[in-house]
Amino acid sequence: METLNARIVGSKLGFNEHGIFDFCLVLEIQNGGGVSLGGYAMDQYNEELKKRVGTEYGMNLIMRILEVVGVNTWEELCGKYIRIKDAKIGDRVTAIGNLMKDEWVDFDTFGKEEE
Repeated sequence: METLNARIVGSKLGFNEHGIFDFCLVLEIQNGGGVSLGGYAMDQYNEELKKRVGTEYGMNLIMRILEVVGVNTWEELCGKYIRIKDAKIGDRVTAIGNLMKDEWVDFDTFGKEEE
């Protein structure tokens, strides 16, 4: 699997159309393509409170994304360069990496390593 450079050209952190708290990163890839990734629920429904509440997973994922990209705030993400593992057409991009260091976050496995 080839590693490609990408630039974050857009981001969203907030509630989606279903009321679920999630994020989205929009990437411009060095090969001329583009992709958006995210959509991972960072909250869950609490039966006792009868509403959605943030999760430890969600907070840790936000913090890890900021660490890997090398920024302090979500607002600083746009314009930053990262790496992705090239996915073939139709495949999902599930991991981003720091441009200079071998630091990655894989959204599909994040939080499961400690289980």
